[in-house]
Amino acid sequence: MVGSEVEEARKKFQEEISGVQNLRMTLASALDRLRLESDTLQREEAALREREQRMVASFERLKEKEVHYKEKGGFGHFTSSCI
Repeated sequence: MVGSEVEEARKKFQEEISGVQNLRMTLASALDRLRLESDTLQREEAALREREQRMVASFERLKEKEVHYKEKGGFGHFTSSCI
């Protein structure tokens, strides 16, 4: 009787160990996917930040040209609402 109880306990431990191992492997896999996604999002954010900086710089140059054009006295039909 004692031998069968020990065998039953051994089986339960093995099942629990297997379940924990499977859960750990699932979590490790999910972490890997999250790392990859995080890396991708960081690269996309950096690219968008650079694009934003270029757009802001272009807009600032346009505003400078507008001021320069106004200073020279010509602005005709070109108004700030067109910018």
